[in-house]
Amino acid sequence: MEWLRDGNAALIATEAELVARLKDIATDTSADDGIGVFLRKATDQEMTIIIAGEAWCLDWFPVGYDGLGSYHTLADDHSPDRESLPESPELLTYYLLGHHGEVPVQFCISEDQALDAIRQFLFTTEMPSAVRWDLD
Repeated sequence: MEWLRDGNAALIATEAELVARLKDIATDTSADDGIGVFLRKATDQEMTIIIAGEAWCLDWFPVGYDGLGSYHTLADDHSPDRESLPESPELLTYYLLGHHGEVPVQFCISEDQALDAIRQFLFTTEMPSAVRWDLD
């Protein structure tokens, strides 16, 4: 696995090391000062992880991603089939490689849910089933 944060890439050897690093990052974030990181596997498959306090959001990219077909997580209580995002949704703020970004709380999940999905991501090319996803 390759870890990319603030433009610096590093190899992560184990699942335990990755989880420890993510949990460490989470302690220094808040809803208005989150951090985004890229996770890339040897297969070149990627996941973006956004951590903003207790809220996490994942973007999953399938093998062979070419600009279309990525997915983001959905909160347990949000169903895009039944409801649209509010006109002015509550947003969490994060920074990814020095760039500011925002994510609606309706796309955020708990740390435990995120870590379960990340663990699945590490061992399969299939979309992790531990969380709900919606097409970007």
